[in-house]
Order: sequence, then C-alpha cells, then structure tokens
Amino acid sequence: MESDMKKINMIFRVLLRMLIVFALFLTLAGQVAAQTWIPTGNMATGREYHTATLLPDGKVLVAGGVDSVANTATAELYDPQTGTWTATGSMVSIRYAYTATLLPNGKVLVAGGDISGVTAVPTASAELYTS
Repeated sequence: MESDMKKINMIFRVLLRMLIVFALFLTLAGQVAAQTWIPTGNMATGREYHTATLLPDGKVLVAGGVDSVANTATAELYDPQTGTWTATGSMVSIRYAYTATLLPNGKVLVAGGDISGVTAVPTASAELYTS
C-alpha cells in the first residue's frame, strides 16, 4: 500500500509538472502571436531621414526628411487609435538627418541636421513643435 501511494504521488508530481509546462507554453505562444506586423494607414508623404517622436497624448509626430523630390519641412501626426495620419504644421526650415527630442513640457525640440538639398550644409538652428 505504501508503494502504491508513492506511485500515485509520483504520477501526481509528473502531471503537475506537465500542466505547468503546458501553461507556460500557452503563455509564450500567446506572446509570440502578439508579436506580429499588421498594416496601418500610410503617411501622406513618403520620406526618409526623418524623425518620429512619441507625444504625450500617444500620437506620433513624423517630420522633415527627404521626400521623393527634395528635403522637406512637412510634418504629419499618426494616431494609433484610428491608424490614420493628419497633416500638422510644417517646420520653419527644411531639414534631414536631425534630432527631435520630446521635452518634459510636451514640446518637441528639433535641432541641427542638414538643410541642403544638394550638398552637405549642416545647421545649428533649432525650433520647437507645440501641439
């Protein structure tokens, strides 16, 4: 009878371990499934060498860079709630390869970069985006 109890206890431990492993597998499988890419709305302007800054309201400010023709000062806001883009105020200067930093007050500091469309013309200028 004691050996039967040991067998039952051992089977119980094995089943419990299998249950834990299965639960871990389901948890990880759910995380892997959540890590996929899905399409969302397109920007109005295709661009490269731009910046994207997450704003306090959850929207993303995309500004500047180079579009299909030349450097640009245009900016757009992406709303992750709706998956849509809307135009917002353009920067004062065209620029690409610059920095954009969210400040504690919610404004975005844009600084430096290149303002030329042909040759490298670095700039020391800076400007603020306010929403």
